[in-house]
Amino acid sequence: MNRNKRILKLMSRMKEEGIESFLIKNSNNVFYLSGVKSSNAWVLIYKEEAWFLTDFRYLEVAEKELKGLFQVIDMERKSISHSINKIIGYQPDVKMGFEINDITYFEYKALSEELNKNIILHPSEGWVEKLRRIKDEEEISFIKEAQKISEKALRETMNYIREGEKEIKIQRILENFLFDFGAEDLAFKTIVAAGKRGSLPHAVPSENKILDGDFVTIDMGCKYFGYCSDMTRTFAVGNVEEYKRKIYNIVSKAQNAALKEIKAGKSARDIDKISRDIIESEGYGQYFGHGLGHSLGIEVHEAPSFSPLSKDYLEENMIMTVEPGIYIPGSCGLRIEDLVVVKKDGIENLTEMEKDLIIL
Repeated sequence: MNRNKRILKLMSRMKEEGIESFLIKNSNNVFYLSGVKSSNAWVLIYKEEAWFLTDFRYLEVAEKELKGLFQVIDMERKSISHSINKIIGYQPDVKMGFEINDITYFEYKALSEELNKNIILHPSEGWVEKLRRIKDEEEISFIKEAQKISEKALRETMNYIREGEKEIKIQRILENFLFDFGAEDLAFKTIVAAGKRGSLPHAVPSENKILDGDFVTIDMGCKYFGYCSDMTRTFAVGNVEEYKRKIYNIVSKAQNAALKEIKAGKSARDIDKISRDIIESEGYGQYFGHGLGHSLGIEVHEAPSFSPLSKDYLEENMIMTVEPGIYIPGSCGLRIEDLVVVKKDGIENLTEMEKDLIIL
C-alpha cells in the first residue's frame, strides 16, 4: 500500500494551507492513510510525522502494520485531547486542521476546552477525500478483483433466477456465492427487484415472486482488501413483451453512448447529459431520475459523480460507474451498470459481463 506517498501528499496540502498539524477521524480516511481498520482510531500529522492513535484492542495490529510509517500511541482510555497535547506540547501557535464533516459538536467542544491553548483549531473539508479520487495501481487491482468476484457470483446465480423464485432467495444465493469466491464483505446491501418492483431503484429484496415476463434487476458489489465493486444487470424471465425489449435497448444505447465519450478532461455533467438526452428523446426522460453514475473505492459512493449538477471534470485513474436506467411506476424498471477506469484517451471497462438482454 502506498501509504507513505499518501501521507506526503497530505503534508503538501497542509503546507499550502499554512496548517502545521491535521487530525483525521473519518474511519475510511484513517484506513486510506494507514491501511489499518479500526472502530476507534485517529491519525495525527504533525511536523512531517504521522501518529496513529488508538486503544488497546488495535495496538498489536497497528504496531506490526505501521512500523516505520507511523508512531503508534495508546490512548490509554483517555481523551483524544490528552494524546494530542502530549505530542504537540506547547509549541507556539500550532494550527490544527480537523474534518468538519466527521467530528461531532460534542467532540469539537471537548477539543476546544481540553487542548493546550497554543493549539488553534482550523476547520477543513474534504482534504483526504480529494486525494482518494485518483486511484493508484494497487487500489485499481483490488477493485478489479472485487469486480471479478462479483461477476463470477452473478453468473452462478443466474442458474437460480426463474419463474416462482423469490427476490430474497436470489439475494441470499448471490451473497453466499460472493463470500465463497473470496469477498471479504458486501459493498452494500444487494438489490434484487422483479416485475413491478423494478421501478424502485433501491428496492429491498422481498418475498415478491418472479413472474413470467418479468425483468429482474440485480445491483450488487463486494469488498476485496477494503475496496468495492459495483455492477447492475437486468435479466428477463420467460415471454418478454415488446415494449420491455424497447426500453432495454434504449438504456443500453444510452449507456454505450456515454462510455464512448468518457476520458480524462471531460465534464462529468456533459457525460451525464449524453445518456440523459437519449432517454429523453425516446420519451422516457421523466423515468430516469438519478445521476448517471458515481466514483467508488473504499466506499461505494465517492466523489465525483455524473449528474446534471456536477461541476467536476474527469481525471485519469478515477473509477466511475455508468448506470442509466428507466423506472416506470406500476409497470417495470431496469438498469445497466458498468465500472470503468478513466484513462487519457478513453476507458478501461472493468465489467466483462455481457449486456445484451439475457432471457432466462
